[in-house]
Amino acid sequence: TKYFNIDAGKTKNVNFQILMPTAEGTYPVHLDIFSNSDLIEAYQAAEDVVVSLFKYTLEVTIEPPGAGYVVKSPSKATYSAGEVVTLTAHPYSGYEFDHWGGWPPYPGVGSTSPSIQITMDEDWWVVAAFREVAVAQCPLSVSASPSSGGSVTRSPDKSLYDDGEMVTVTATARSGWTFKNFTGVRFDGSTWTSSANPVHPKGCETKSVTAHFVEEAPPPPPPPPPPPPPPPVYICPYCGA
Repeated sequence: TKYFNIDAGKTKNVNFQILMPTAEGTYPVHLDIFSNSDLIEAYQAAEDVVVSLFKYTLEVTIEPPGAGYVVKSPSKATYSAGEVVTLTAHPYSGYEFDHWGGWPPYPGVGSTSPSIQITMDEDWWVVAAFREVAVAQCPLSVSASPSSGGSVTRSPDKSLYDDGEMVTVTATARSGWTFKNFTGVRFDGSTWTSSANPVHPKGCETKSVTAHFVEEAPPPPPPPPPPPPPPPVYICPYCGA
């Protein structure tokens, strides 16, 4: 509430400073004029003030396209003034994060840390820059044990796989055989076993996969035929003793 005095017959310019609310909405503003402590109803005024808070946008660009992605937290279309947004860059295979760029200049922009924070005091355009890196490639062999028990395929089928690339290895048993399990040998010398079919080893983690088969038991032989009946006995009624 603001009070001030005006002498009779005089005019006075009055400036009002209104403390704006922190939430959007419609707020009433009242003006009452008194004469010698008595309210002059003819000089009452009321206005509704619509408050719209500033909203800012945050646009993120990936360079080069397809090299990675950026997670915004919180992720929204617009942000309130002063809101803090965390940006975290994640590279795809074959790339690594290099630096941040964009506009306007800011201490965090230009950082080589994959995670920065932006204070939303205006519209932002941020560039996440990645650089291409050499990807290790390794062989992955597959085999069947015994070889007569079935076949093993890998997809994609090629001589070298990128580091971390997923490979699908599938075993198919031949007639009279049953798939048992897979065993694998990693590049560090450790081993693994799985009864799943197919399995999905990764490039440069597993160097060989073997599918094991067991031969099915042959069916039991049929039962022997029943013995023949004894020959009939003939008795001659006319033969003497």
